[in-house]
Amino acid sequence: MMVRISRPRGLSLLAAFAGVALLGSTAHAGLIPLFQTQDDFSGWSSNGSTSSSTATQATPDSDGSSINGLGNPTNAGGTGTPGSLLITQDSGTYNFDYGPGEQSNSAFLAALGTSGTLALDFTMPANNGGNYFSLGVVINATNQFGQFFPSTAAVNDGNGFYTEQVAYTITPESPFSYFQLGTIFNSNYDSAAPTSFTLDNIELVTVPEPASIGMMGLGGLLLLRRKRETDQGLDG
Repeated sequence: MMVRISRPRGLSLLAAFAGVALLGSTAHAGLIPLFQTQDDFSGWSSNGSTSSSTATQATPDSDGSSINGLGNPTNAGGTGTPGSLLITQDSGTYNFDYGPGEQSNSAFLAALGTSGTLALDFTMPANNGGNYFSLGVVINATNQFGQFFPSTAAVNDGNGFYTEQVAYTITPESPFSYFQLGTIFNSNYDSAAPTSFTLDNIELVTVPEPASIGMMGLGGLLLLRRKRETDQGLDG
């Protein structure tokens, strides 16, 4: 997104850059994909229940990129093609779908750390008479089973997908004997017939370091000084 500043003068320019620095301290600066390939979702499956199933698909894709979520531990970060995961809930209102075991994937575990926020893109299933739909994150690991749901409503991306952010915590183990990251389906949109939706782009939300925020403010001050010198030169 481009922010256009219409040549404010004096303290207005300083205030504009101070606002940018303040925004950077409270909002995420970007998203980091944990893995990128067409096969990201190939290792995903339901929790063994016959009421749910998963399948990889080339379309739809939330942004047309190869950032599809989790998986592919043999080629983390490899180049791929667009794709997504189709999740179908045949009956019931609550179920889990898991990625592959990541207990030996040190890069994956290091990226998640002990806490953070994940962003998920998903399509909204058809509502056939229900009154709630919620998609959360589950961490199924040694000595813990964490279920996390977003604290704010998902954002409509305008392309058929919604994006939500889910905060999570992990109790560290050394080493993990097993570790799976997955999603929680919780909905009564259609408890008697298949409810299908697409999952895409599971990413880490990042927050800029304090030093980076300081550099943003310093950059604004330097630009303000240069602008004042230029204005003085023109006035002279």
